[in-house]
Amino acid sequence: WRMAFALEDLEQAATACDGRVLADRLGMVDLKDQSPKSFPDVSHLLPRAARWMGDATWGDMLAEYLETMQQIGKGDWAEAYKHISAGYLKLLSIFTTEEETSWLMPLVHQTTLDIRVIAGLADEADQSSGMQHLRDCSEKLSKGFSACWNDRTDIRSVESKRRGVVYLVNNCLKTYFRLGTLRLCKNLIKPLEMPMGGRPAMITSDFIPKSELVTYKFYVGRLNVLEDKYAEAEECLQYALANSPSHAMANKRKILTYLVPIKLCKGALPSQALLEKYNLVEFMALTKAVRSGNVRSFNDALLQFQELFIRQGTFLVLEKSKAIVHRNLIKHIDQVDPHKKPQQVNLVKVKEVFDWLGESLALDEIECIVANLIFRGLIRGYVSHSKRTLVLSKTNAFPFDKLKRWD
Repeated sequence: WRMAFALEDLEQAATACDGRVLADRLGMVDLKDQSPKSFPDVSHLLPRAARWMGDATWGDMLAEYLETMQQIGKGDWAEAYKHISAGYLKLLSIFTTEEETSWLMPLVHQTTLDIRVIAGLADEADQSSGMQHLRDCSEKLSKGFSACWNDRTDIRSVESKRRGVVYLVNNCLKTYFRLGTLRLCKNLIKPLEMPMGGRPAMITSDFIPKSELVTYKFYVGRLNVLEDKYAEAEECLQYALANSPSHAMANKRKILTYLVPIKLCKGALPSQALLEKYNLVEFMALTKAVRSGNVRSFNDALLQFQELFIRQGTFLVLEKSKAIVHRNLIKHIDQVDPHKKPQQVNLVKVKEVFDWLGESLALDEIECIVANLIFRGLIRGYVSHSKRTLVLSKTNAFPFDKLKRWD
């Protein structure tokens, strides 16, 4: 667009309370691919900015936005962040102190995205900064959250600023995950998840855009994985996957990097077609090992991608899927041993197979593994310690006989 006409457009949009036009004209980052826009030289407009809307606060805010555009044009991300964050605070001041400003929500959302992306670019440009820009951004975003959440307008009204809070929360969650300050996530999630005044939790409201809810569920799901709340994590991630657009392959792949480990831990194995479709190479050998009960292959596959899994926070849940490997291995031994008694599995034989597969364990440790599988309901039967034997139930000794597959 041509900046020469932009100030007139901005004044017209502000007079008409059209927040979408303001967000489009003053946005620094493309909403779709989250990359910075290109801007012409706007230095000649700065004197006019101070008189914009005939109000010093609005004029100061616009001046910060124009200065941000100037610095983006120069590629100076630290200076760009300084100005966009200052503009954000001035915007929040207008948003919270002046009356009937809910129409500014599109600009609040846009600038929330802008400061987060520009903070990241500033930190990338200065590797020695220790992510100081993103840390500062985290504090600014919490002010944005408060600006929306503290609005007392009835949430059933379209004028309620609380209706726009999920977008703020999502940007905060992204920032907290990037910084590793996950303890702060609960401060944002709890208000959204709690019923209020006899009404359902806000996060269940039908006015929340599905795209925002998908992002929210993804991050809450990730947090639940890290807290070993696998049932809650699966529910959140399953929702995010089911409600992502069919063309959003990259986003679906991100969701699956956390959902697949939870499914594996439950014995629900992803199909080869699904793994290939989303290029989830790191799970191919693991899934095959779980299905076949091959302990050596499982250990090798886990070790091969160990750094990736640790970085993603899924290593521990994947380790827990080893119980399914053990269950399938014992089932295989039960099926192929021609000399065994009916409904009995010799634990000495099980130990020999474990040894052969490179997992040397004492017989007592084998007993402990089997007892744990029985306790978890993965095998039905009991252990005879005196005979070193697993005595299987006569019916359905290995529940969910065919492991569940999902596509």
